[in-house]
Amino acid sequence: MEQKFKVPKVKLLYADKLLTTVNSRRVTDSGIILTDNELGEVYTRQTVVATGPNSTIKIGDEVELNFDLFPEKREAPKNGIGKDKVFLVLPVETIDGERYLFLSQREVKWVYPNEKIGEVH
Repeated sequence: MEQKFKVPKVKLLYADKLLTTVNSRRVTDSGIILTDNELGEVYTRQTVVATGPNSTIKIGDEVELNFDLFPEKREAPKNGIGKDKVFLVLPVETIDGERYLFLSQREVKWVYPNEKIGEVH
């Protein structure tokens, strides 16, 4: 199944920067559909939609993010009973009404190249 994504009309200035989609699980375990203001459970695998100049990562490639490098935020339970909720603080940017992750290549574990681009027959 081919994934569709919107390419923003921006130019990244630094070679190690990239913008990716924010693919996430939008339904909770209990079946609640999240609102547009909530990210949900963000997947570690995202699609690149913009790159800096001379980047070896290309638009359309998929990248596996290293979530260990993002800071955590803890939230105590509202009633004081139970475990703290732990959230990752992700670098989300909104461009023309769409949300993207603004990342450094350092935050990428590895790349899944888009085989359709530059495919040899």
